[in-house]
Amino acid sequence: MRMLLRLLPLLVVLGVVAPPAAAEVECQDMDGSQISGCVSTDGPWVSTPPRTGDNQYAGVWEVDCQPNQALVGTDWTTPSFLQLGDLLVYIQQFGAQRLFGDAPGALFLAVNPKTAARSFMPSIGCLPSSATAGARAAGFRAPRTFTHNLRPGREATHRHRCRRGERLVHSTTGVGFFKEQPPSARELRDVEVDHRQRRGRAIVTVTTGRRAGDNERVALQIHVTCRR
Repeated sequence: MRMLLRLLPLLVVLGVVAPPAAAEVECQDMDGSQISGCVSTDGPWVSTPPRTGDNQYAGVWEVDCQPNQALVGTDWTTPSFLQLGDLLVYIQQFGAQRLFGDAPGALFLAVNPKTAARSFMPSIGCLPSSATAGARAAGFRAPRTFTHNLRPGREATHRHRCRRGERLVHSTTGVGFFKEQPPSARELRDVEVDHRQRRGRAIVTVTTGRRAGDNERVALQIHVTCRR
C-alpha cells in the first residue's frame, strides 16, 4: 500500500491520507505524469509502536535530498497486511512559506492508533536545484537530526542539546530498519526506546535484543528543535 502526501506551505504539521496510489508517487505531478529528472529516495522501515501518553508521534524519520537537490514530492509505504487508518502519517517542514520546491527534505511523523507495533517506509522525490544550498546555509533545516547505528544486545544512552544561545523546544526519536522487507513483529519488539527531555537536553536510552541489527543496519534518529 502506498499513500500520497502532497502538502501546502508548512509552518505547522499537516497531514493528508489519500487512497492507494501508483508506485513512485513521490515523483509524479498532480496530474499523474512523471516529473522529468526526479530521483526517488526511500528511507528505512520506521518502527511505529502504539501511541502512549505524550508519545503522540510514535514513528519519526527524516529523509533528505542530496546536496543541491530540492524536494518535489513525498509518499510512504506500509506492509500489505495493514488497512487504511492503521497508521496516520504526517510530514513537517520549517521556515516561512515553505513549499516542496525549496525544501531539502521532510520529517515524517506517524501515529499508530492500534495496540501492536507497525512500520512504514517514507519516500521522497528530488530534483536538482541551486536554491537548496541557500536554504541549508540560511539555517532552515530544523530540527537538527542526529543518527546513531545500533548494535544487537546492547544498551546505550545518547544525549543531544541545542547550541549555545538556543533553547530546546521539542525533541523526537525514531528507529529505522534498513532492509528490503518490513521488520517482523518480533524484530520491532527487539528495540526499546526511552526518550526524555531534561535540563535542555534530549536523553535517549536504547536497548536492543539479539536480532536487532544482526543481519541488517538498524539506526536511531534523534531530532532536536531549537529556538534562539
